[in-house]
Amino acid sequence: MLSGIEEHDDLFHAVYEMGKEAYHLEQGGYRAIGTVDELTRRRAKAEVQRRSLGQQLRRARVRMDAAVDRYDRFEALRREAGRVLELTDRGSGRLRTSAEVVEVLTRVAEEMKAIGGKRVRSVARYLGNRAAGLGRYLDGLAARLKDVEETAANSEDTKVLGRAHEELGLALWQARDPDARTHLEEAAMNLPSGRLSEQVLEAIDEMDALLLSR
Repeated sequence: MLSGIEEHDDLFHAVYEMGKEAYHLEQGGYRAIGTVDELTRRRAKAEVQRRSLGQQLRRARVRMDAAVDRYDRFEALRREAGRVLELTDRGSGRLRTSAEVVEVLTRVAEEMKAIGGKRVRSVARYLGNRAAGLGRYLDGLAARLKDVEETAANSEDTKVLGRAHEELGLALWQARDPDARTHLEEAAMNLPSGRLSEQVLEAIDEMDALLLSR
């Protein structure tokens, strides 16, 4: 394991926690919408109870609007955090810097807290507390890829491998997919330089240790 990087200093658990809470909020929004629909149907069938049901319906609509708004706000923040938690820019292959990742995650965590709710605040605290560690993880990966790049004939190989590590590493963490590592190793072995292949495999070992130790 790289010096100074802890077991939880990876991006995958942060993505998982935000996704889990987004699903919870989305389901809450759907339940609130369902309540409004049910009350609307009941009011149409029961003229005698129209006044009482009308009051319930107004309250339900307020709760529905609040639930949908909370989900929309959380989802927007989740997407923003998810964007910087991708190790590289899609298309360019540029490896993100720890500074940009830490800045965005810290701000997103604060904005998530403002949404309120025990579960959301828990995710926000986790994201804020792990921002520095995620930065160290990224610095560690950048250092290892820099070593590889110094051996490579061009830097495009390391950009491709950086993206592959992110995609396959996430599959490894989420599903413990045994084929993910095999595919990544095959990609490394197909590089033009034997020394480059050795360095890439070493980098894979060190960074995947953070995932497999969970």
